[in-house]
Amino acid sequence: EGKVFAGWTLDGKKVYAAGESFTFDKSLAKDMGVNADGVHGYLFSFKAVYEDAKAKETGYIQFEGMD
Repeated sequence: EGKVFAGWTLDGKKVYAAGESFTFDKSLAKDMGVNADGVHGYLFSFKAVYEDAKAKETGYIQFEGMD
């Protein structure tokens, strides 16, 4: 609470600003396999980065059909 949000990171190095696009890279994701509809899924672990704090908080988002 009270922290200034700086963006998200996937690898702990590159910070993406809110709304910024990133290039899909399977090496940054966990392969979730194929679902019942035949769609291949990948799970990305985004970590929130704050301007005034070293602590990161993790959020998860899953994209389907990236192949």
